Amino acid sequence: IHVEDTARGLVAMALADLPAGVTTRNLGTGVEYGVLDIVDGLAAIAGVPYRVEIDPTRMRKIDRLHQCADVAPTHAALGWRAQH
Repeated sequence: IHVEDTARGLVAMALADLPAGVTTRNLGTGVEYGVLDIVDGLAAIAGVPYRVEIDPTRMRKIDRLHQCADVAPTHAALGWRAQH
C-alpha cells in the first residue's frame, strides 16, 4: 500500500463518526502479493540478481502462504479506497 493511501485512510478513520468501541479497519489494496513478488520487484529496481533458497524446516505452522486485506468494510464505512 502506498504511503499516501495509508495517510488518507488514517485521516478518514480519525475524522469518521464511527460507533463507540473497537472496530478493526483494514487498509490495503485488496490485491495479494507474495513475498517473492516483492523481492522480485526490489531486485529489478536495484538491478541485483539473487537466488532464493527455501528451507522447509524453517517454515512455521502459523506462516501463511497467502494473505490479502479485506478492504470492503473500510470502503463501506469510510468511502476509502487505495488510489495508488
